[in-house]
Amino acid sequence: MKLTTYDKYPEVSVKDYEHQAWQGWQAIITALNTRRSASAKTVLVIDCYPGVRLSELENQLLPAA
Repeated sequence: MKLTTYDKYPEVSVKDYEHQAWQGWQAIITALNTRRSASAKTVLVIDCYPGVRLSELENQLLPAA
């Protein structure tokens, strides 16, 4: 049997952006809403790790858009 080294809990530290991450759907939605402009087009890009529940992202973020 082949042993896998797949990381189920990946983490990437990005220096100087410690206050640019949010936890919980409401905190994420609030942060996104405060950053988008009513007069300009806003594009949100979400880069997901394999195994992310995409349906959960859609169910939580799209209704708030």
